[in-house]
Amino acid sequence: MKKIIAILLCLVMITITACGNSSNDDTSKESNQEKEINEGNEESNENEDLEVDKGLLNVTITLPASMFEGEDIDKEMEEIKEEGIKDVKVNDDGSMTVKMTKTKHKELVKEVKDTVLEYFEELKASEDTPSINDVKYDDNFKEVTLEVDKKKFEESFDSMAVFGVAMTTAMYHIYEGVPAEEVNFKINAKDSDTGEIFNTILYPDDLEDME
Repeated sequence: MKKIIAILLCLVMITITACGNSSNDDTSKESNQEKEINEGNEESNENEDLEVDKGLLNVTITLPASMFEGEDIDKEMEEIKEEGIKDVKVNDDGSMTVKMTKTKHKELVKEVKDTVLEYFEELKASEDTPSINDVKYDDNFKEVTLEVDKKKFEESFDSMAVFGVAMTTAMYHIYEGVPAEEVNFKINAKDSDTGEIFNTILYPDDLEDME
């Protein structure tokens, strides 16, 4: 399970970057030739998304070939099988299709959720993010709120933690079966002393402003 979660985490990092690039492309003025090139790249990015197909009894996940560049894909496949998922196939295009029972998928979703919660706990406890006092969230991570010391938060690099929150939260939504291009949620920064929400980031719309 941990192997698949690691792969998913890498995938979400690529997805976040792709979304940011796509937003920048939409707002810039380009020549017709540049537009054709960018449209081709966007189609390629869409094809590189992780796909989750929930059937009646099983869940099928297709991991894009880009996740295995420079890796021994046969070794990756064997490691996934060792985690109890036997139906693993490498496709002609280099992608990998993993089929599991709904029970196994439910277990994996729980592990992904636990990974997100562990990250939130680390933000609260880490000496690297001293301005973050608490992290609140709803059941499905549609809204995440960082309760912070506003002055310290704005004057330090702690605000970069928003990237990690976006990455891990997007990972959860994608693995739940939401298409990457449809994932959306919001991240609030809230002053612990006053209760004021002084910043809200809408994923993915505001992502380019975070970069």
